[in-house]
Amino acid sequence: FYLGVGIQSTAELEAPEVQSLCRQAAGIWTRDAASAARLRGVPGIGPVHAGADLAHLFFAATPPPPAATGRVTLVANFDYSSWPGRDACLRAVDELQPTSRIWLAQESRELPGAEKALHAALPENERSQWQLVAPEREGAPLGDVLRRWPSGEWLITSRFHAAIAGAWAGSKVIVIGINEKLRGIARELNVPLIAPDADRFTVTQALREARPATRPTALATLARQAGEAFVRSAVAPAR
Repeated sequence: FYLGVGIQSTAELEAPEVQSLCRQAAGIWTRDAASAARLRGVPGIGPVHAGADLAHLFFAATPPPPAATGRVTLVANFDYSSWPGRDACLRAVDELQPTSRIWLAQESRELPGAEKALHAALPENERSQWQLVAPEREGAPLGDVLRRWPSGEWLITSRFHAAIAGAWAGSKVIVIGINEKLRGIARELNVPLIAPDADRFTVTQALREARPATRPTALATLARQAGEAFVRSAVAPAR
């Protein structure tokens, strides 16, 4: 049995070892509907159920700080690559005239293409406008990390769980769709989606269209139901 399975790209399912693992499963509960739809296409696969990401359960019990008015929070990760639409996005942010700009490092390590590396690569005059914030502390409980989470009125993110946190904080969330899981969470949260190379006009439109998110309690309920079904199914054969 597998719980919380997600498919980041359709190519992942073409690997023979992945297909073999899927066919061995007596039941699979996914983190989103799109992943369930893709998994059902694997020949010989057993029951696949669409669930929701388990992070919703954590955020329901421990909500992030509410969105701060006038603040733009940016969580930029491009998986060991560069951000082709960086300058266009930052110029669109200028148009908002925000009171503060937070460059949030969800990833505390300095990896190529991750938040800290992208912040360091900014031109000096640009970098000085963006406060780098890394809430994680070594050994700190997740609840403590979340209390330092700088929720913004606007959240622009290419991180899956940052998008979920933004929805629970009531931010105006804009998702940068660098992969299937980001495109999927944008659909589930019903928030604007932009491409990694989106031009300034497209980003500006997304920022204007974004609305304060309502807490996705229905997804938390779906995640809980998936977890309960997983436990019932896994325990039953042992009785």
